[in-house]
Amino acid sequence: MAELEPRLGHLNLTYFEWCVVLAAEFFARRAVEIAIFEIGLGGRLDAANAIDPELAIVTNVSLDHTDYLGETIEAIALEKAQIARPGKILLTACAEPALSVLRRTAAELGAELQLLTVPRAGLARHQGLNAALALQACRVLGFTVPHPDWAIATAFLPGRQERVGGRIIMDVAHNPDAMARLIEHLEPGPYVGVVGILADKDYAQMLAQLSSVCERLYLTPLDSPRSWQPAKLAGTWPQAVICASPDEAFAQALATGRPIIITGSFLTVGSLRERIICQG
Repeated sequence: MAELEPRLGHLNLTYFEWCVVLAAEFFARRAVEIAIFEIGLGGRLDAANAIDPELAIVTNVSLDHTDYLGETIEAIALEKAQIARPGKILLTACAEPALSVLRRTAAELGAELQLLTVPRAGLARHQGLNAALALQACRVLGFTVPHPDWAIATAFLPGRQERVGGRIIMDVAHNPDAMARLIEHLEPGPYVGVVGILADKDYAQMLAQLSSVCERLYLTPLDSPRSWQPAKLAGTWPQAVICASPDEAFAQALATGRPIIITGSFLTVGSLRERIICQG
């Protein structure tokens, strides 16, 4: 960063924009064959969209970041579709109504839309579709995956339905769509939840979803200026316990002896994961 700042400092880049710049520079210096950039917010105005990709992928579209991207699936799909490039493939597993927007935008931009609707066998539907997208992306880019079943079986994302010690489940679900997918794959409970959510998320809907599987919810603020204020929810949710910190919420949840779901935000999982992993 010290090397790049004299050239880019006048641009007043955000933290995420610096991350994209530094990643691009690092990849270039290491001469990587394939670099994968995840869009942080939408697509059209995202920093990663300054890069000209060989392949663009829109996995799915759900209601999130509505203050910035729009309040409908169609509006958000239009933002995401702008990562497509003329003469290149736009790969997706989206369903309607997002699919129509992607198809129309791809045609306007001169991109080729490829739609996958059959998930990889042996996985839950959304995971199976993501796996199918990943394998198709390899094919488009000219790579052969010699042992796809092994590759998928051994793939691991920290904080995505991550289980520790047979009793703790950590998932960074931070919108109703992701929360629904988490709940869909839970074994029968009951559970208790450690929940921290950012204020600009649909926390009322997510708490309603969690209430269907959790007999008690331990609500905690997060170390962020965007944190919700769970104390304001006192009395709103009968099974909610207001805590001062993630550590306090986890300690109270642990004392119940019930299986625990830690969720609501990357910050919620991130604040507790290292300690939980170390303790086993």
